[in-house]
Amino acid sequence: MAQEQREWATAVSHYNQALALKIEFNDRYSQASTYHQLGRVAQEQREWATAVSHYNQALAIYIDFNDRYEQAGTYHQLGRVAQEQREWATAVSHYNQALALFIEFNDRYSQASTYHQLGMVAQEQREWATAVSHYNQALALFIEFNDRYSQASTYHQLGMVAQEQGEWATAMIFRRWLSTSNSMTATGIYHQLGMVAAIGAGVAGGPGVHRQTSHSRPTGRHPLHPPRRSPRPSPTRVGAGRRGVTPSQRWASSPRRLALPGASVGLIQGETGG
Repeated sequence: MAQEQREWATAVSHYNQALALKIEFNDRYSQASTYHQLGRVAQEQREWATAVSHYNQALAIYIDFNDRYEQAGTYHQLGRVAQEQREWATAVSHYNQALALFIEFNDRYSQASTYHQLGMVAQEQREWATAVSHYNQALALFIEFNDRYSQASTYHQLGMVAQEQGEWATAMIFRRWLSTSNSMTATGIYHQLGMVAAIGAGVAGGPGVHRQTSHSRPTGRHPLHPPRRSPRPSPTRVGAGRRGVTPSQRWASSPRRLALPGASVGLIQGETGG
């Protein structure tokens, strides 16, 4: 409760009391969740070294008890801390460890949040094709789970990637989708994409579009919150049990290609004669 109210000192005091008792009774496994929460509190206060220390203590216990599913959430949070410090390689490593475990347990919803964060790390490094690939994987999963709020955040980031590359028409499509997301259907989005392709990529936007940077980083939830956890699934073979959309959208083949789940719509320079 104190943590939810952002009463950090009170939260830390309570967690430390709980931890002391768990240590006294040698309840080593339960100590892990308390260390994890202490890490969250430190992370919220941007006390990075303290956060990493607590997360690593939690992770060591989860590894000791071979609780691979709980390891995933801690790896994800370690990735967030590294990302906040712009330690890109470390962030990617932790996110990939989290992602592999979410895939192992077929926790598709949690995969979406990790894919989104991988997209943000790639975006920060101006690795546009990689960012778009990760965002599309996140978007397909958010659509599969009908999480429209998180879809909006990923569409926003895709728009920013397009904008950073000067793809004004594409960026405006995503922006328009966000502004009318309560009523716009996928059919409406594809219709607008067709219109943009028909009139030429440079017309819908232009250099006058307000420019944002990826540092705003909306994620569909508080930047430090972990992915929402579904009930613990049963472990399955890696890659098993996949269903729904398999994202085939890629921008890598063209610097001016827009991809949305279920369709690939080209906005390639010269295709429309623009």
